[in-house]
Amino acid sequence: MVALIAVAWAFDAQTRPARADHNEPASEPTTPPAMTEPHYRDHASTSAADAMGGAAPPVRIMVMGDSITQGFAFKMGNATRRPHTWRSFAVAELERRGVSVNMVGPNQGPYAPSGRGAVEVDPAWYARTGWSTAHASRFGRTLTCYVELTVNGCNDPQRADSDLRRYQPDVVVAMLGTNDFLLNPDTTTETMARSVVRLALLAHAVNPDMRILLVSPPATAASADRAEELRATMWITAAALRRAGLPVGFIHGGFGFNTATTTAGGHTIDGIHPNALGDRLIATNVLRGLNREPVMVAGR
Repeated sequence: MVALIAVAWAFDAQTRPARADHNEPASEPTTPPAMTEPHYRDHASTSAADAMGGAAPPVRIMVMGDSITQGFAFKMGNATRRPHTWRSFAVAELERRGVSVNMVGPNQGPYAPSGRGAVEVDPAWYARTGWSTAHASRFGRTLTCYVELTVNGCNDPQRADSDLRRYQPDVVVAMLGTNDFLLNPDTTTETMARSVVRLALLAHAVNPDMRILLVSPPATAASADRAEELRATMWITAAALRRAGLPVGFIHGGFGFNTATTTAGGHTIDGIHPNALGDRLIATNVLRGLNREPVMVAGR
């Protein structure tokens, strides 16, 4: 299997255009359409109740990512502020389309920046926001560490293999690579491709029918060229995995993303992490990927 993937990857790498569009037509809008506001409630519980009422079983989706996907929230005295994450917009839009989903994973809340760095938000606090969808994302995460391609210097307490086996998702949405590639010039595209292949093989070992949507992350303010390299690498690797018979799709999560923070239409708060407009744009891109073969869960 690994040898077949390597051959397919090499073939695709040799035959791709100099700057591939990766299924992203130039005519795509650069700003997201209006999306349903998140309802901020426990979507997993609602989906389970719908299933008990005779509807089709909800699609179990595990979202893997770093701080961009985990989202953030600030605690301002006793007041609450809604979590900042593209996941909330994506789940709300899936529900609006009539897609029953059960978001699964080991984590529940966003993180909160503090004087000591990023910390987990108190579960009792974020529960009061009414939105606590499960996920498998964590601030600072690298793909290479999460799939255990490398273990030196890894401080991530979770691992992809155990998360996949414990939660048994039908679909994995994986947007990783910001910390270990965009922000680390020493990491090669070959290392990222091997990490993606390892993730796919881990999922395949748990369930051969488990579908994966690879999402290339948005560029940071200082990483436009490396973001394009990562996008091309993920696209090529996804194509190679499909040639090998694995149900792996790809979408560019940062399509149309503007890393400006001070101009109208900017999508970040700091050149890396999305603001609310950026969250909506990422959600729009991810939903397009979920509505394509071989994933196809987003409805229309």
